[in-house]
Amino acid sequence: MDLKLIDMIRQNMHHSYRFLPTATVFRGSGDVSPIASDPQHLDELAFVDAAGRATTLSETLEQNHTDAFLVMHRGKIVYEKYYSGMEPTLQHGLASVTKSYIGTLVSIELYEGNLGTNDRVHRYIPELANSAFGDATIQQLLDMQISCNYPVFFPEANYIDNQRNLLLTAIGTIPAKEGYTGPRTIHEYLASITKSQEHGSAFLYSNGPTEVLG
Repeated sequence: MDLKLIDMIRQNMHHSYRFLPTATVFRGSGDVSPIASDPQHLDELAFVDAAGRATTLSETLEQNHTDAFLVMHRGKIVYEKYYSGMEPTLQHGLASVTKSYIGTLVSIELYEGNLGTNDRVHRYIPELANSAFGDATIQQLLDMQISCNYPVFFPEANYIDNQRNLLLTAIGTIPAKEGYTGPRTIHEYLASITKSQEHGSAFLYSNGPTEVLG
């Protein structure tokens, strides 16, 4: 990939809060739980990459244009690195890492008994009862075993890109194309998705389940 393009992407990820609608979530009034640290020298950790080449962790992070990398082991931070002007307190675009955050938050709700793995979506969001998600369970959402048909407003795109462009247009991240008649809010977006077959029958990478869980 062109290095100039990589730098532009990095700058966008570092400053996306400046040109996209964002909200600051209050951490709450309780005490902050300190995170223990036990630094380990992992820069020279050696392994063979997917292409069969011998490399180290440090080399791989540089080659992949990593912005931030953190490893926790048994509740302690053992390795933490930042690149390209990134710092621990700066915001950064998350993209599909959001799926992991949402999954973790929902897991806490399950553990505390506020949700059940077999609960159906329509119990909590009746507005989605007639969508693909209405009869889906929380577990099926977490496992991405939801059979979704996304309306096609971007026929030139493949399945993944069509649903992504649909989501980004609905929430205002990218401007709508001329003549676009699709959903304009996250609620309209989710309600427009229909069911293609029984849930739980196959894994299907999709943005819809994460948005519903959120």
